Amino acid sequence: MKTIHDEAPSAARRCALYRHYDSADWLLYIGISELPIARGVQHARDAEWVQWAVRIEAVWFDSREEAEAAERAAIISERPIFNIAHNNRLAQLECELYRTLKPEGYYQAPRIVRAGEYVGAGRHAAERVS
Repeated sequence: MKTIHDEAPSAARRCALYRHYDSADWLLYIGISELPIARGVQHARDAEWVQWAVRIEAVWFDSREEAEAAERAAIISERPIFNIAHNNRLAQLECELYRTLKPEGYYQAPRIVRAGEYVGAGRHAAERVS
């Protein structure tokens, strides 16, 4: 997987779809931007969830339209905790729970073990087991 520093948009205005994760591998937010580093600075200034973000993954698309379609599909299928658009009510409830428990340190993502082998932590690890 390429990072946001591996490849920059060309004159054709490529667009990145990025995902922010917390330390337990919970997907906090999915977004798109032609300038993801600048967008990250905006998030750092304005978004509550940035305080928990420890990892970013990005994938580049040849156009903003392609990135928008991929973003919508990713939000619907992956249910990031802090996205509002394209997300369902369950994800909104998870967001409220996360906000309530994470700052005080009570929140601990469940560790997923299959056949005695550690698979990961958080909701996305549970989905990998299914």
